[in-house]
Amino acid sequence: RADTRRAKLTAAVERGKAADLEAYREECKAYEQECADWEATCRLADRVLSGDPQAYLDVIQESGCFVEIAELGSSVHFRIENPGLIEADLRVHNEDVVPGQEKRQLKSGKLSTKKMSKTKFYGLYQDHICSAVLRVARELFALLPTEMVIVNAVGELLNTSTGYKEEKTILSVAIPLNTLRQLNLAKVDPS
Repeated sequence: RADTRRAKLTAAVERGKAADLEAYREECKAYEQECADWEATCRLADRVLSGDPQAYLDVIQESGCFVEIAELGSSVHFRIENPGLIEADLRVHNEDVVPGQEKRQLKSGKLSTKKMSKTKFYGLYQDHICSAVLRVARELFALLPTEMVIVNAVGELLNTSTGYKEEKTILSVAIPLNTLRQLNLAKVDPS
């Protein structure tokens, strides 16, 4: 019975060697991929530091930080003429993003619904637009070594002379990095 047991153990050792060799090969492939990714990232960083506008756009795309932009608007488009200035066009949601009604609980416990005043409605919409602009600027400053960001909030507005909605710039803000750093964003009114 010793020979049978020895054969089983020898087979188990051989299976272990094969499993170890396969795991080693997979780890080598993963290491080589990580090295290639690191080298690509270093090349991209060198391009950014040299001021290549296309490298700036590549960083924005690879970061994926504007993927969740659907919360703020439908899309963001960037223009980079020189590394010190980035211009972003943010397509914002229309006024439907702000509810048109206010709900309050009465003393009796019932829920009361009334139409929101125009002043409050447009105040909330203004805060939404301004917050979105600040978020885009903060993301860009966090990603890239630039001194100034210009964010244009573009939305559909009713043209009263034609009666049709047209895309127009609602807000355009030039934000220097030093100014943004001085703001206490936890307590600042975005408007």
